[in-house]
Amino acid sequence: FLKIDKSVYNDLLVDTKHCKIPNFHPFDPMVVPLMHKAEWVEDCRKISYHWTYRDGNMINFNKTALKQDGFEFRDLNCCYKTVTRVEQEMTNFDKNAENLIKYSNCIPMTELRTKFNHDEFIMIECSKKLIPLVIYRGFHPIAQPFRSKSTQDKIEYWKNHDNLPPNILILGLDSTSRLNFRRNMPKTVETIEKLGAIEMMGYTKSGERTFHAMSTMLTGYSGSSLIKKCKLTDQGGYDPCPFIWKRLNRSKYLTAYSEDWPDMYAFGTGGFIKQPVDYYLRTLFNAAHDYALPFPINQFVRLSTNWCIGHQTNDDLLLDYTESLLQLAHDYKSPLFTMSFSNTYPHSMDHNLIQLLDETYADFLERMKTKGYLNDTILFFLSDHGQRFGPLRETLSGWYEDKLPNLWIFLPDGIKEKYPDLQDALEINSRQLTSPYMFYWSINFILDKFFPNSNPSEIIFKNETIPRKFTEYNFFQKLPKNLKCSDVGVPDVFCACNPLRELNLDNPMLLLAGELALSQLNAKLPKTCLKLKVGRVNGGAIIENLGLSKTTYIIGIVTDPGKMQIEANIDYFKDIKTFNNISQIQRMNKINKIDVKCLKGDKEFELFCICGD
Repeated sequence: FLKIDKSVYNDLLVDTKHCKIPNFHPFDPMVVPLMHKAEWVEDCRKISYHWTYRDGNMINFNKTALKQDGFEFRDLNCCYKTVTRVEQEMTNFDKNAENLIKYSNCIPMTELRTKFNHDEFIMIECSKKLIPLVIYRGFHPIAQPFRSKSTQDKIEYWKNHDNLPPNILILGLDSTSRLNFRRNMPKTVETIEKLGAIEMMGYTKSGERTFHAMSTMLTGYSGSSLIKKCKLTDQGGYDPCPFIWKRLNRSKYLTAYSEDWPDMYAFGTGGFIKQPVDYYLRTLFNAAHDYALPFPINQFVRLSTNWCIGHQTNDDLLLDYTESLLQLAHDYKSPLFTMSFSNTYPHSMDHNLIQLLDETYADFLERMKTKGYLNDTILFFLSDHGQRFGPLRETLSGWYEDKLPNLWIFLPDGIKEKYPDLQDALEINSRQLTSPYMFYWSINFILDKFFPNSNPSEIIFKNETIPRKFTEYNFFQKLPKNLKCSDVGVPDVFCACNPLRELNLDNPMLLLAGELALSQLNAKLPKTCLKLKVGRVNGGAIIENLGLSKTTYIIGIVTDPGKMQIEANIDYFKDIKTFNNISQIQRMNKINKIDVKCLKGDKEFELFCICGD
């Protein structure tokens, strides 16, 4: 754990007064042994028939695919159900608020092509005429322009305006570092480079999990501040929170948000009581998961699984819906904010699995360019953090990768020509320390710049009870060269700016620091959890904080009991020769669900709990 070669600091990605981030090669010798060719967990096209596809607002049957599988359309009974969200009341909701859906009766499909003028989410079922057993199930989203009064009013508003603000397109992959994106998605990297996108090489996470990243990117608050601001409980109910799409809605943008794994939702199981944006794909993913069959049953019954939505991967469906939204914005000349976030494959313990998504995302970007949808679109391709668990995380490269998620930003030619200073700033800032707070303020900058009548930022954020921080920086304006992690909202434990120096494992300060860190952790754990001790120290380093009178010790600990691989960070104050009474602790190996049964689903402590008898 944390074997440090000092030569890595000879070549720096970010090299400023307070920030030195080394330039690791994606195929550094320390990570090559951890690479392998990824294999599909479930090959969606093999375990499910590929009979239907979306074309605009039409759902078509593929006659060739039917014939290849030994079927004729006339020999099948096919019908479709519409899927709609069921909403609870703001005064009476529970943890099921985000999961309640209903299905219409199954309406017969007698033609190879069916047009849908109003229905958003379609589930198609087919059976043989003589055997009423469903053998095909397909899921299709259609972005309908007039799905609500809100979308109708927005589209009507833009009919009277010639100069539209740009679309904002956000594509997200969970747990994907800058280096792992380059390592395992080379076609997508090549495509996005050809577009002229800028890679933000000093982009650093400001929180541990997806929730923390999303909170900061979409509200300008840290996760803990957002919980206080919105008075959140375990039940969910994020509706009162000041998400950026509320300003976008007031600015007459069509708004959309999509994630592919309902159980891994960034905003918890409770989520939103009322649909938070105009277009919300969760409804269809809930339906797909209703019909998900466990592996290996799905090998014999060709329907849907957690890894597949019918014959499509989760990412196929995410991007098909995103394309439908971009087509709608293009056809109806209305600006769009849309964010899709992929969890299933990127969040796997195997960091190589995103290889399987490479062609999907590269083809999507090429297709959007060819169709002209990127001509008036600002694109962010990003992640929340790198790989947080597993063997990669235990390497020096992985230590940095956890903290340095992927981020690329693309400006269309029209904006670059009219506002060259924005592109210049991006290029300069690409080798500066940046953070998710800047993402939030960059979206506000876009609105201020391209639609100044939409209530400028300085008016919206006046007199807040919990003021937002780090408001002065965004990606599109040149950043100061002397920024520290604390200036951009990055806590010390996630800061990648200060060089590391390896310590011998028999250094007595390591054991002392490790015991102190576990003592602090034990004081927080419920009584049902066993007390953790240092089984052995298997890694140690210090961070010489640039310009500060403290040293941070990093200790790799294998615990007894549980054999958890833990990384503890604890500050040592040089002048008074004392450790801090607060430490930062992260776990780097997978949770054994049997160990945490006594918590009964309480996620706050499951990373560090070993249940007693």
